[in-house]
Amino acid sequence: MPEPLLNTIRSELEQIIKALNISGKSLRAIFDLFAVECLEGSFEGMKLKGSCQSVINADGIPFQWSVSTGSGLGGGRFLTDCGSPALSIGDRVACTKSKFSTSQIFSGTYKTPNTLERVLECLLPPGDLLNASPMGFWLSAGENSCGVAKITIYLNNQVGDIISRYRRFGNCLAMVGRLDALDDLRDIVGIIDSRAVPIASAVEIDSVAIGRLKLYFRASVCSKTFFASVAIAAGKSNELEPLSLFHRAFLEDESYPPESAVFSLEFGSTGPPSFKLDLNTGMFLPSDVDVDRRILLLHDMLGIPDYEYVAVRDIVAPRPSATSVSQILFCGLAMRHDDRKVNVYFHPAFPTPTRFS
Repeated sequence: MPEPLLNTIRSELEQIIKALNISGKSLRAIFDLFAVECLEGSFEGMKLKGSCQSVINADGIPFQWSVSTGSGLGGGRFLTDCGSPALSIGDRVACTKSKFSTSQIFSGTYKTPNTLERVLECLLPPGDLLNASPMGFWLSAGENSCGVAKITIYLNNQVGDIISRYRRFGNCLAMVGRLDALDDLRDIVGIIDSRAVPIASAVEIDSVAIGRLKLYFRASVCSKTFFASVAIAAGKSNELEPLSLFHRAFLEDESYPPESAVFSLEFGSTGPPSFKLDLNTGMFLPSDVDVDRRILLLHDMLGIPDYEYVAVRDIVAPRPSATSVSQILFCGLAMRHDDRKVNVYFHPAFPTPTRFS
């Protein structure tokens, strides 16, 4: 019989901490606080019996590994669905918010004038729509080689009409005083028009402040021309070469399949917005082996060292499938001012059968 999924993922956590030469103190603490609860129990057929299935992965596993490479400090990360799968979405949100308010990890953020709690209230859909949502909070946590932790909280935005989705995010920008960002968003939405719709929002936090606020879009038009127009509208007209190289690594035609790409606009406290493009590799590529080849090619073309990606891949997906995309699920390119990063998301390794002597 397979060992518990939690044991498998905890083992991978320790291997990643060692391979990336990070202290792991913050990453372990966040993992214990937010990931353990949703991973406990007996997964059968890759779904927890009697639970509300997570939508992080198609098979219901509420967890992904991630690695970020590029200029600046990278590091290992994970993405998890917060809260017990036995609870309703509304109850899961309430339980997770309680952890935010009581954990030392977030205590400084709650003491600032524009608190995390107020930001989340702005971004969450109203109560009558919340339980219709396919997710509560997703949480991404990472730690770099300097021991600095970064946390991003994701909220579903696929409920309510399109105008109300924009309004929630715009109200949040106004609440934290990012009025220039609000003007930027209005201009970019005019370029996007109906070719993409907002599907999620996110907030980056550290121990003392609210970081970037992000709005994610799923595109029905996935052409190189469209993504370039959005990047230019976000002030990235001088940074289109990395985006062109990204397309060269992954795209055989002029467009990706509809809805296979998600892009995000990220609004910091100052400066122009950032732009990030993520590809759902399983929607248009044949295998993990092919995805891996393209990711290595992308690193080579961008001149970015790939050792962190390779280290995590060799732990989580040591034998990439040659027949399907089952573990190397997403690849993204982030363009943030003079910084460019490649982000890759992995399905965790499948539990191996326990051997009895």
